[in-house]
Amino acid sequence: MLRIISTLFLVLVTFNCSIFPREDSRKDSTAYEKLYDQLMHLTADEAAVATVSNLPIKRDEGTFWLQEGKMYLCKPINGRVISVVFEGIGRFYLTPPDFTERQQLKRFYKVDSVNQSFSQLFLLFSDSTLTELKRNLLFTPEQVPGSVSDYISNCLEYIFEEDDDYLDTDLAQTFLDNRHNRMFYAHFCESSSDPFFFQINPYDDEEVSFAQRAEVSFRHYRETVTEFKTKEERSSNYSMGQKSKEQIQIIDYKIDSKINEDLKFSSTANVTFISSVDNLGYIPFSLFSKLIVDSIISSDGRGVKYFQHEDNPIVWVELPRLFSKDEKCSLTFFYKGELLTHDLDG
Repeated sequence: MLRIISTLFLVLVTFNCSIFPREDSRKDSTAYEKLYDQLMHLTADEAAVATVSNLPIKRDEGTFWLQEGKMYLCKPINGRVISVVFEGIGRFYLTPPDFTERQQLKRFYKVDSVNQSFSQLFLLFSDSTLTELKRNLLFTPEQVPGSVSDYISNCLEYIFEEDDDYLDTDLAQTFLDNRHNRMFYAHFCESSSDPFFFQINPYDDEEVSFAQRAEVSFRHYRETVTEFKTKEERSSNYSMGQKSKEQIQIIDYKIDSKINEDLKFSSTANVTFISSVDNLGYIPFSLFSKLIVDSIISSDGRGVKYFQHEDNPIVWVELPRLFSKDEKCSLTFFYKGELLTHDLDG
């Protein structure tokens, strides 16, 4: 689920500010591009296959019951195993904890709980899933059937958009910062054309969600059916103030823009923020897709790496170093674009 941390607003337009393009800081591939490429070429590991029999995987109100089949660990991403594939016989159970969300299920399926069979399951995670699987299963070398690779490719189409190098923002944030959090993403189906999705997303206000494939054209989109807070959040002693889900808190921004006589737009945006987490290294900003970033510099004048695709509104920024919780950082963005046209009819 797309969630943008910060947005650069086009305000404070003037006609006399100066824009000084800086040296391009993108000579080398960014961490985002490397993560994107590794995930796009994700494959199962022939050295790590296990036989499964009556294995439960429970996350909040959702339970996957793997009756029998094979489990395939995928090869590491940035040195870390974050995904697995199951093929066999399984069922997924979910009963939302409150009346309103149970009614949502009824609106879609005429029932107030989910009891769904599946033959394939793909998991992406940064929680304790790998530890649990290794504790309960014995992984040994074994040939991986071609159906597993085909299934992985199909699943990735729901978190990627190849046309503009887009990767689900919350998944990218988790793996770029190498987080060990509650992130758990499940894609499961009997038929690849009719998948379901269950997710625990620590960046969402309502972390738990169940979704189906959206019936929109040929694109691979997820349509949320029901979503609700975790058991921890629903408990009476939970305090939102103690567990903010924002990665940063913006405390100041200054934007100076100009429009030349040829109607070309250019701007600088100085953004000052405080990190809300430890070891913050990457931030996604949202920028109108017709605007192009020339460069980004830190408060000491050094160029900062970033990734931007011309059709993707997300600009991924690699901070010059890891920032600790409550630490302040300032960045200056230089960007431009053609937003206006002459009215030839006068």
